[in-house]
Amino acid sequence: MIPARPGPIVSASMRVAVLLSQDEGLARGSLADGVAVQDGARMAGEVAAACRRNGWEVLEIPVSVQPAELVERLESANPDVVFHLAESLNGEARGEAAVASLLEWAGLAFTGSSALSCALCLDKPLARAALAGHGLPVPPGRVVESGASPLDGLRPPLIVKLSREDASHGIDRGS
Repeated sequence: MIPARPGPIVSASMRVAVLLSQDEGLARGSLADGVAVQDGARMAGEVAAACRRNGWEVLEIPVSVQPAELVERLESANPDVVFHLAESLNGEARGEAAVASLLEWAGLAFTGSSALSCALCLDKPLARAALAGHGLPVPPGRVVESGASPLDGLRPPLIVKLSREDASHGIDRGS
């Protein structure tokens, strides 16, 4: 287990770990969805470069599917803060929550959402219910199981979104 360092999170001599997805492709989705994988790698590079411009020591750590390997690399790095930019594990978006959970368990300070938030956002109907339950406005919507499901009360324009997929994966002009 890696203890979180006490004290201010920003200093002139920070050690920063940048976690990035190590994806060869997507577990599901189209080739167009691969843009998200490329964008994640670009973003991680830009974050690392910005940290270096601040004079911080930066360790870029690709996230593999082996939790023990990640823990070992983080223990060796002993970072002050982790930029959690790994949006998937082996092309699977549900891995983002697993990485956040591992960081929480290790007691590391990290950027991004908690494991619970990451997991909740992958279940769109549950996320909608949680937001509405807290009084936040959500657009009208419905979970449909097939193209024959009724759309009573919904009027165009509509968008069809996979209920348990990350970001805009699976959305195209036909959606």
